[in-house]
Amino acid sequence: MTTIGNYKLVRKIGTGGFSKVMLAEDIRTGEKVALKIMKNSGSKQGLYRKSLFENEVAVLKELELSTILKLKGSSPHELLIDPNGKEVDINYIALEYAQYGELFDYVAKGEKFSEKTTRFFFNQIIKTLEYMASKGYSHRDIKPENLLFGSDFTLKFADFGFATKSERCTQRRGTFGYMAPEVLANKPYNPRKADIFSAAVILFIMTTKHCPFIKAEHGDKYYNLVMKGQLDKFWELHQNSNDGTEEFSEDFKDLINGMLQANPKARLSLDAIKNHPWMKGPMAKAEDIKFEFRLRKKILEGNIETTDPKESSQSSGC
Repeated sequence: MTTIGNYKLVRKIGTGGFSKVMLAEDIRTGEKVALKIMKNSGSKQGLYRKSLFENEVAVLKELELSTILKLKGSSPHELLIDPNGKEVDINYIALEYAQYGELFDYVAKGEKFSEKTTRFFFNQIIKTLEYMASKGYSHRDIKPENLLFGSDFTLKFADFGFATKSERCTQRRGTFGYMAPEVLANKPYNPRKADIFSAAVILFIMTTKHCPFIKAEHGDKYYNLVMKGQLDKFWELHQNSNDGTEEFSEDFKDLINGMLQANPKARLSLDAIKNHPWMKGPMAKAEDIKFEFRLRKKILEGNIETTDPKESSQSSGC
């Protein structure tokens, strides 16, 4: 049995850019946690990575919301014995275990969400961003891989290494397909406005099962139309790329248009998003979400065949 601090390691459940995530059990309470583990290193890259870990711990100590993974514990230094019997200096973060995995898997490998279902989850995303803003924070890396499902299929924001209280940032942070154009262009930016842009990409993906563009820059044939203000052509191009079968409500298009604005000052605010007509539409109930996503989970695990097993899934990775 391998232990780290007060945690017994059970199995590997994921990997990050510079860490691995283990399912672990608290020896004192028996509670299951997700343990993010990273080797300590004195190199420049190692010190940078450690700073992200330290930032995540500091941020999570200030945030407490049902849609944010809870911090269960952390340590900057622990000794782990590797398979060769060598001592390895590591640090770890113990987090609430989100047992139903990433939003990414449910979109990339399953059916697209209905507007009622999408509205249920998007409402949670906007409320979380609003709460973070009330605490002075922006996330800066919102993507389906960083939105996890808890035991009742509540969305859980994860990975706060890039989170900041700064209102003006200059370093490019995030993931290309979800980055706002000003971030991608290495210009100074307001991270809250950048988060709103990323949230729009998530909204689009949940509703359509594909990305609105590859990168938010002139060279992208989809986003170039947004930058030129040719929004009707943007939507027409998406409709035609799916054999003309894709249908978008006018309210949905208007909300996406407002959130994907190339000029961050013209981008919708959180308050404007909350009060947008699309947000006022019918929303799935929590009990319906639990039933639907337990079924989706079984399909993902191969326990139930989809209605059309020959149909290949289109990845939502932008």
